[in-house]
Amino acid sequence: MMKLVGVDVYVQSETLPDVPREHGKMKLTFISNRGTRVSAETNVALIDLMQCRYEGEGDLAEGDVTELLISLDRSAMKWTKAQKLWAKDGEKMYSQPY
Repeated sequence: MMKLVGVDVYVQSETLPDVPREHGKMKLTFISNRGTRVSAETNVALIDLMQCRYEGEGDLAEGDVTELLISLDRSAMKWTKAQKLWAKDGEKMYSQPY
């Protein structure tokens, strides 16, 4: 059975975006750029599209993802795409960055 476990939100930003560290049942697990995890200490050339991964604790509903996106809209954060993350029988059905 497929279970919603999180969402990747792609945000336009030339620097590390100031996104919420948690929202509802979800926590920000990492930010990546071109498939590489980045942080304030990362010394790598960045492009202006950041992947922000939020993973949930407990059961997530579609509305949890929607509420996060609404929150980002209200904060004037420019997000371009959201990709829901799924697990099947406890196994993650999505990739991990380097």
